[in-house]
Amino acid sequence: MTGALVWGVKSSFVEYVEALGEVEVIAPAARDGDGRFRFPAVGAGGGYAGAVAFRAHHGAMDVVLRDPRLDGRGLSMEVDDHGHPQSRMVIAHVDEERAALAASGAVIFDFRYPPGTELAPVLVES
Repeated sequence: MTGALVWGVKSSFVEYVEALGEVEVIAPAARDGDGRFRFPAVGAGGGYAGAVAFRAHHGAMDVVLRDPRLDGRGLSMEVDDHGHPQSRMVIAHVDEERAALAASGAVIFDFRYPPGTELAPVLVES
């Protein structure tokens, strides 16, 4: 299967983490020249593979977003963090023009961004 889901998350968040810690891309995900994360398609059910880890504050922030899925509910991912180990949650509500933070996704940003906050666009490449 070819194709990929491409998402930059939220540029200010990524820059913040990179300034204070690290952003680790976990294969088969990759990072493109624009800083966006590329997750290759797997199967026929709208699923993608790979992960991105955001780590900062001497381990107080350790969030891993893995295996995105795009469906009618929005963009969901497996989220590994201290409060929600390995749970799938909707991170963003996505339409053709924008991605907005879902209420359930606010936890990954420690509620620093309210639901509805604009995130980086989600692109699906075939």
